[in-house]
Amino acid sequence: MSEKRTRVNKDDSDSDESNQGERPKFSAEKSRNKKALGLQTKLVMQPCYSKNKKAMDSQTAKACQSPKTAVEMRNQTKLVMQPYANWEEYLTPALLSIAILGELVFISSETDFSINKNPPKGFYKHISDPNSFHACLMQVCNSGWWAFNEARKNMDQIRLHTIKLPDYMKTAAKILFQDNCEIVQALLPLKLGSICTIADDCLEMAELTESQFSDVIRFIHELLEACAHALHVSREELEAVKKKLEEMKIRKVSLENAIRECRARGSLTGGMYEKSEENMQRNQRQLEEILITMKNCEIRETDFNTTIQILVKGMDAMGRVKEQWEKMMKIFHIMSSIMKSNLRPTLKAFTATSENIQSLSYKSKLFAKDMLYDQTFQAIDIASFVHMISTTYTEVSNNHLVDHFSSLGKLMTMDKTKPESEHERLKFQNSCYEAQEGISRHILQNKAEFEKKMKSIQAAVESGFTEEDLALFY
Repeated sequence: MSEKRTRVNKDDSDSDESNQGERPKFSAEKSRNKKALGLQTKLVMQPCYSKNKKAMDSQTAKACQSPKTAVEMRNQTKLVMQPYANWEEYLTPALLSIAILGELVFISSETDFSINKNPPKGFYKHISDPNSFHACLMQVCNSGWWAFNEARKNMDQIRLHTIKLPDYMKTAAKILFQDNCEIVQALLPLKLGSICTIADDCLEMAELTESQFSDVIRFIHELLEACAHALHVSREELEAVKKKLEEMKIRKVSLENAIRECRARGSLTGGMYEKSEENMQRNQRQLEEILITMKNCEIRETDFNTTIQILVKGMDAMGRVKEQWEKMMKIFHIMSSIMKSNLRPTLKAFTATSENIQSLSYKSKLFAKDMLYDQTFQAIDIASFVHMISTTYTEVSNNHLVDHFSSLGKLMTMDKTKPESEHERLKFQNSCYEAQEGISRHILQNKAEFEKKMKSIQAAVESGFTEEDLALFY
């Protein structure tokens, strides 16, 4: 083995050649440090140890870092992830947004009307039927259901991907540390391909989920603008109806006074009497028309008041849904940002380094393997964070959101004129608010467990530990 390494570095200086004849000896402390570093990587997602660990360690002893360097790597990763520390604030409102959708379902069952009040050309990009406020609110509910359903599937896929990632990276590193080039050439591309697939798929699913929630928010924003415009027009039309109603009342009083005057002239004879009778009949017809107009104005006034009240309630509910979904979207933005800016580049760097390491000289290989340790530490730390969030979301979705969305679907198809519909609405609302507390506890518990695990690993790495200490972290 020593002769082979001497041949690899034949062009180096004489002093280098003399040093390559035998491998440098490491102190017991540095050997313990190497073991601590290897265990740190395994602890994050609990991959299994290989029976060939000793053989691998003997090949990579010089590439190993000290616990101090490992601590610095973890601290650096913590700084990178610091902006996302309060991620739970964005997941907690999930059920509240579903409860508000339930409000929209019942608001939509009230008097229907059009919000299509002469908007600018090309205004509607998301609204399917602006001539029905009921249809618009139901579109909000359906869009929200699809967004949540797709988010659940995508986050579960991210969870499954990130739980496999540490094993893939560990296996790729073990393959790289073999002396047999045929083994490396045969097995390494498969593992690196799997790592690249995870990086690409996780980013794609995170961006897709973020995009779907963004589409729902844009739709609600458009609907709020349309409703605000319809509310403004309705108030103007209401004022016009009120003004016309006042005019009709004044005309009515004038006509009534004129009728009374005509009747007072009942003693007139000849042509004057006939003319007075014609005036009285004409005034009577006008009075009847005014009364009909007044009745229509009163009906329209009632309709406009009803429309305005429903619009105000609907806009309030939609505004609260939009606020909650914007918070929800931040968690998917966090996921896509982590994938795009941190995890995917780190995995790509790991695969690039791994692909090129075989063509390097022995000394360069040691440096490259040192880089692989850094990239592995960072990738596993970030993957652990992503895995924790995606697991928490999936658990919350399966345990709370799915059942309540099913109940929401029942409300959407229920006949709102039936007495039991109000009972179901109150039951749904109370269930949502009760489950909201359970979601908060679940999220905080998962976060606390993750942080406790990270602190335990940090402390172990700083102090140094043996292989037997591994059992303490399982």
